[in-house]
Amino acid sequence: MRVVGVDGCKDKWMAVVLENGKFKEARLLGTLELVVRAFPDAAVFGVDIPIGFIHPGPRKADLQARAALGSRGHCVFDACPPNLLRFETYEEMQAEVEAARGRGEALACPSRQSWALKPKMQQANLLASTEP
Repeated sequence: MRVVGVDGCKDKWMAVVLENGKFKEARLLGTLELVVRAFPDAAVFGVDIPIGFIHPGPRKADLQARAALGSRGHCVFDACPPNLLRFETYEEMQAEVEAARGRGEALACPSRQSWALKPKMQQANLLASTEP
């Protein structure tokens, strides 16, 4: 069985292929769509990006990962809530969070690291919504 683990890096995607549990190859590709097309016989893709994330607040997966990692749990950061992805810049998003807080809404401000995943989240969610 072939499985592909995928992680976003600066402006590309790293795909690591395991075949029957053993390392087969690694490739750096420009888009997530290219990754999927490069491995049409993969049984599964594990993508390290929030996909289908529609609710505000921390994701259950993030909370469980933090708990499982114990003292290393700080390595898991919250994904940027999808309702904040409509802003063009981190500063615009940050201003909206502050305005929401001023209205009494309990809204956490995503880290810059989380915000930097915006293009990858959009790419993954678009692909997930168009693939059968």
